[in-house]
Amino acid sequence: MAKGRVLIVDDQELDRKLSTLDLEDAGYWVSQAGDVTEALDLMAQRPFDLIVLDIGMPGTDGLTFLRGLRTSDRFARIPVVMLTSSDEMEDELQAMAGGATSYIVKPSHRELLVSTITEVLEKAKQQPGA
Repeated sequence: MAKGRVLIVDDQELDRKLSTLDLEDAGYWVSQAGDVTEALDLMAQRPFDLIVLDIGMPGTDGLTFLRGLRTSDRFARIPVVMLTSSDEMEDELQAMAGGATSYIVKPSHRELLVSTITEVLEKAKQQPGA
């Protein structure tokens, strides 16, 4: 049985594939989306325990998508880990203020990604109503 269901939303195919391999090796069930529209389609089909989200994407960016999730009755409680190449403090502050659970700058080490997701999911399970 998988440790959790994770959705990776990133416009960079290589980044999605690498993160997917790392998480699957650690025992997670992973789906991938190349943009927000694809992510919403997947989210309508099945529930996810956590979303890994890039900030800089064409069309709707990750911060806008994050804010939308936080105002949705259906998706507001899903933890979101930002995994982005942006090391700008302003982006991190906006992500955390917008409701991100954690923020990782890529490229990241496999261990950091896996340990962050494991920690976030364990905390989420301890929350009332989880």
